[in-house]
Amino acid sequence: MNHAPTNPPQNQALDYLAALADRCGMTDLSPWVDAHAIVCVGAFEGLAVAVQWSTPGQRTATTRVVVRYEGTPFELKLRPELAGESIDKILGMTVDVEVGDKNFDARFVIEAAPPAAARQVLDAPVREALSRMPITDDSPAVAVQSGEISITWRGAPDPLRIAAALQAVRAMHANATNLREGLGESQSHGPFRQGGAIERVVDPFAREAARTRLRKARARVAMVIGTATLTGVGFLATVILGRVIG
Repeated sequence: MNHAPTNPPQNQALDYLAALADRCGMTDLSPWVDAHAIVCVGAFEGLAVAVQWSTPGQRTATTRVVVRYEGTPFELKLRPELAGESIDKILGMTVDVEVGDKNFDARFVIEAAPPAAARQVLDAPVREALSRMPITDDSPAVAVQSGEISITWRGAPDPLRIAAALQAVRAMHANATNLREGLGESQSHGPFRQGGAIERVVDPFAREAARTRLRKARARVAMVIGTATLTGVGFLATVILGRVIG
């Protein structure tokens, strides 16, 4: 079965998701239904993975591939770049971390704390897998937070997206597991480095400093947008008032 059933009953949706997970290389499958989604848990290349399909058959349906992560804590979010957002990047209105891949950087907006984590976790195999996924305004959305690495997209599960997402989360998990905290941004490797035989002193302030910069950048964006909105409203009111008086 290549296409998700339309408005499927729960048992049909469960069978479809399990068959799809098996086709894409997951093993030891355990599908079930919870209050919000059809869930299939299994293993992919030795890593425990869950595929969640919410509201099957509905316009609000989403699919999420997720793995647990308990290594060095960091935060990362990735989403498609919107039309015209390249100008916002230049103006500093969009928080974005570039990973050094011109095509990938042009297609996605990346937020990370600290920024060095994004460049190490989103390596070439991860970027290649994510680039195989069809892009919409908000999908795929990648997140590393609250002890999870996840890839979410709007719509039903399908073989292309599931296979690419499984490969991406598996590679991201391996890269993230090899991260170690370093000495801070002033060092050549930034606050994180790839794991090795010799550990370095942990800088407990590096990650929080990056998060603070991220929060301030978001606050600046909100302030600029708010100011622009108020300016536009004031200008419009002046024009209308002028016309009424005239």
